[in-house]
Amino acid sequence: ATGSGMELDVHRTIDGQLVVIHDSTLDRTTNGSGAVANKTLDEIRGLDAGSWFSKQYRAERIPTLREALRLARGRGLVMVELKVPGIARQVGEEIAGERMLDDVIITGTRDVLIEARQECPHFTTYLAGSWGDSLCQANLLVGEHLDWVVANGIRIMGISIYTLSDPILEMCRCRGVTVWGSRALAPTDGEISDFLSLGLDGLLTDVPAQVVKVMRKPGQI
Repeated sequence: ATGSGMELDVHRTIDGQLVVIHDSTLDRTTNGSGAVANKTLDEIRGLDAGSWFSKQYRAERIPTLREALRLARGRGLVMVELKVPGIARQVGEEIAGERMLDDVIITGTRDVLIEARQECPHFTTYLAGSWGDSLCQANLLVGEHLDWVVANGIRIMGISIYTLSDPILEMCRCRGVTVWGSRALAPTDGEISDFLSLGLDGLLTDVPAQVVKVMRKPGQI
């Protein structure tokens, strides 16, 4: 069986509203400037968050977390990255309010994940990581980080798809940790096929359409 989902990033405005935006500042992806944390929701609502990407999306607005969750409901998993500390409880309350506890995976830095585990222990949590540039480095680093993941109740660990190997997968699974491949920016179809053949539990990618195309090839899955 296969499934799909989306990943989004959450910051909090100065008036305490959770909004979905990757950067901590508005400069790169909107026609505004300054820190998200220093703006009110009304100020952020007035910005154009689409033109930077394409004229087709001119006048798109930054959504709140609730709006994004409602749009995603029933369409697959939602990975919510907490970009700043101190918002885990509020994020948890909004997810619970939308009755999406089983549809959300929480991710972030180690400190954020510890906070999330304390405030929302019922959520599935994911630690992303880039474990070196070689299989040798990856084997050393995964073992070190795996101890932390297990000790803190993290359910899923993301590992660079370029350093994944069968021994690393086995090491994680023997400790009860689910493994996702973490992301390839511009893979070839052949590389995607190789990644899928590893039997990963999940794959984060910036090219989902390409991955789906490869998955649909006869004999791939």
